[in-house]
Amino acid sequence: MGWTSALRAPACAGGVKCINMNEAQRRNVDLLRSMDSSEATDWILENHPKDGCIYITKRSWNKDDQTRLAEHFLITIPHASAICYEALLSVMSITRFSSVVEKLMPEKAADRDLLKYYLLPALRKAAKTDKDHSAIVELKSELQR
Repeated sequence: MGWTSALRAPACAGGVKCINMNEAQRRNVDLLRSMDSSEATDWILENHPKDGCIYITKRSWNKDDQTRLAEHFLITIPHASAICYEALLSVMSITRFSSVVEKLMPEKAADRDLLKYYLLPALRKAAKTDKDHSAIVELKSELQR
């Protein structure tokens, strides 16, 4: 199967929920893959500032761009779904992701509760190492405050 056929297949990285892409979105994926990481990040932030999470799993990102994407898409946490959390966690380390979440931690207890509801299962699913599990424990402690 060629890579263009793979775009149409529902295989998603890291167990992230698959989102069927329409033709325009598939063209956008091709465009993003033709750019370097920084250009692709700029393009997503400029052209899809609210729904760009659907593109995160479609290419690799350098660490600085992973952080830029996370800071952008997590600025409005909590989200009422795990989709964006799972997409970001599929392309970046849990420790890097957690540092962004800690920086953007909501003040209100109700917002933290919603964040925990969707974020903690996504983190557990993404955890692979002892370091990952330690980062989750630390973040969970921050969420309890």
